[in-house]
Amino acid sequence: MREIKFRGLGTVDKKMHYGLLFPDNYILEDYYVNLDEDYCFDDYQITSVIPETIGQYIGVSDKNGKEIYEGDIIISKNTDGKFEHEVIFWDKSNFRFDADLWNDGIQESWIKDVEVVGNIHENKDLLNK
Repeated sequence: MREIKFRGLGTVDKKMHYGLLFPDNYILEDYYVNLDEDYCFDDYQITSVIPETIGQYIGVSDKNGKEIYEGDIIISKNTDGKFEHEVIFWDKSNFRFDADLWNDGIQESWIKDVEVVGNIHENKDLLNK
C-alpha cells in the first residue's frame, strides 16, 4: 500500500515541509502511527504552508531513492535519447500522476531511470532548459 503524505512550502521559512496534510493548509511533521491506537504524536510540529505549493507523494522514488512528489521536476530521456525536463502532475481526467511526455501515467519501469532535479516552486528556472 502506498504511503500517503504531502509537502508544501512554509509560509514563514519558505522551506519544504513533509508530512500529513491538515485542514487549512497545515503540514504535520514528525509523527508516527500506532496501528493499535489512533495517531500518536511525538515531538510533532505543525507548519502553515502556501496552498499552491502543496503536492502529494506519488508513491515511488527516483533512481537515487529520492521520493517523487507532485510538482517535482525530473530529468528523463525521450524517445530520441535526449534528456528533457518533465513536471509531475495529477491528471484529473484519468485519475493518475503523469508527466508531459509520457501521456499514459507514471509507470515504475520508467521511473527507475529518472532523477528529481528540483520542483516548480523553488526551481522554476529548470523549466526553461
